[in-house]
Amino acid sequence: MLRHWRWGAIPIAVLLLCLLAAWHVRSAASGLLDARDELRALEERLADADWRTVTAEDLAFTRERLLGAREGLERTRVHLRRNPLLRLGALAPGAPGDQLRAAYGLLDMGGTLLEAGLTAAPAAEKALPLRDDPPDGERLPAAIAALIASVTPESERLAALAGELTAQRLELGDAPLLPPLDALRRRLDESLPLIAERVETLNQWRPLIPGLLGLDGERRYLLLLLNEGELMPGGGLVTASGELVLREGAVSFEGITDTGWWRASWDERDGSHIEPPPPLARYLLRDFPWHLALSGWDPHFPAWARQALEFAELGYGEGDVDGVLTVDFRALVDVLALTGPITVEVSRLFVEDWARPPVERTEEVTFTAENAILEISRLARPLEGGVILGRKSFLGEVGPVLVERLLALPPERWEEALATVRRLGEGRHVQVLSLDEREQTLLRAVRWDGRLETPNGGDYLHFSEASVRSTKLNFVIRPEGTWSVALDRFGGARHELILTYRNALPEWSAGKDPALVQQMMLGGRYGGYLRVFGPERLITPSVAIDGAPAEIEDRGDGRGKRWFGAFLPVEAGERRTVALRWAVPRAASGDGRTYDLYLQKQAGTAGICLELAITREGAPPASLAIEGGRMDEGGRLCLESDARIRARW
Repeated sequence: MLRHWRWGAIPIAVLLLCLLAAWHVRSAASGLLDARDELRALEERLADADWRTVTAEDLAFTRERLLGAREGLERTRVHLRRNPLLRLGALAPGAPGDQLRAAYGLLDMGGTLLEAGLTAAPAAEKALPLRDDPPDGERLPAAIAALIASVTPESERLAALAGELTAQRLELGDAPLLPPLDALRRRLDESLPLIAERVETLNQWRPLIPGLLGLDGERRYLLLLLNEGELMPGGGLVTASGELVLREGAVSFEGITDTGWWRASWDERDGSHIEPPPPLARYLLRDFPWHLALSGWDPHFPAWARQALEFAELGYGEGDVDGVLTVDFRALVDVLALTGPITVEVSRLFVEDWARPPVERTEEVTFTAENAILEISRLARPLEGGVILGRKSFLGEVGPVLVERLLALPPERWEEALATVRRLGEGRHVQVLSLDEREQTLLRAVRWDGRLETPNGGDYLHFSEASVRSTKLNFVIRPEGTWSVALDRFGGARHELILTYRNALPEWSAGKDPALVQQMMLGGRYGGYLRVFGPERLITPSVAIDGAPAEIEDRGDGRGKRWFGAFLPVEAGERRTVALRWAVPRAASGDGRTYDLYLQKQAGTAGICLELAITREGAPPASLAIEGGRMDEGGRLCLESDARIRARW
């Protein structure tokens, strides 16, 4: 009888075990659904939010939803780990055990991510007062440094959580998973690099911000003022140079000098010939040496900044600077639009007779966003009956006034100022090289280092233009056109970039001082040296001008890219079309149905606008995502910043 009872107890125990397992599964599913609902509510609330619109209520809502999601996820983890059948299954070797262990690992990673969100929320709460109620009497640089110092506990905790996430992902491994688990792992793999990069950047910036702002000692940068009216690959002609000095958050300018004086100084110090790049020698310099004004021939700023520093030391003597900083006229115009007009007493030394000392001439000049470029050109113009010594040195008087006005903006306009500065950096109108490798890594992270990108895989284009006829016609000529990318079934891409150049000098010069127009534009003939930079796989380049085949004058490669160049002359009032064609094998990934393209803007330009067409075997993509740049009202992509494109079929 006892034996029969024991055998009968076995199915009862199994039944109870199954009921217990089912209860755990039901409770786990309930917790997971609760966590999902909390996160969906959070996603809907913050879908269109950014720093300018996030409120304290949004952050409180975020914290509440994250806490709810954490509670639901923790309930799921507890019940799944206590489920007796699943615990036995997780111990089993082979595929079933692998899938269960992966599920546990993914749940653990979800918990770590929620913990990171709950850590970041109070850091964001500390930032809101800086935006909404900034401290009176405090300047923006000092306020930013104080904020970064205040979030030290949160940033250190986030760094620890990022390390924990990385360890959890490594433990998860890359073994094949069931589709739902594999989809979660792929999504995490897309997010983890971005999370790790941002957390690392925050922790790197924290100790270095005071130094970059000159808050813990003096900082000096070789300052290069660029005139993008005479465009160079690196941004523009270096029209003046000097030093920008940061001391305790205050900015000053020292020794601003017209770069036209570099040649005379070089001749006194050495005078030997410096061989220029071939296109500069052919079309512009001829037998003259390469010099500081044209140092920006390489579009990769870390390289040409060091070239400019070398030129500056050759011509003016070795200096003691912490880096190189470039600013173009677009930056000047945008800051003037932010601060409003400034009035400056401009002093210039005028020589009528070299036998007598120069005469100082002073005038009061008002600079606005509308007149700044022409006023700078007017003030630098040679005067009738004499010359001006150091024609651009007056920029050293304009700069401090403008920076002072910018830093003195009331707190309610700090957000607008930060947005302007960020936009100028993204558009490469401001470029910075730090000679401190740690700082340079950070500048690279925020895209202020002006480098040419080297994306891993996919396709790439950087279109570079240089004015090689000494005119400022890039203020007048705005090329535009079409760009088509045709993919074949194997993922190879054929490119056709067709650009129209119209020299609108006659219309632009109407009503302007003829002498000023002549000084800036000479005879009005534009000479553009055009280059296409693509991946190392770039092949079969060709050029046509106005429908006729044209010569490819130069080719080269380096830094993971291959390029080719051609010359395009455009007379005043003339319109010309140039077609640049090339191919890139293996441009698409996988089975050729995903095409990633990185478009990199040229420094100094307003942003070329293109009608973009991407096809695969003649068919448009099923989806097309564009990040960066700007779409205009005509549906064209305007490269006001770099752009990433992903097309899928």
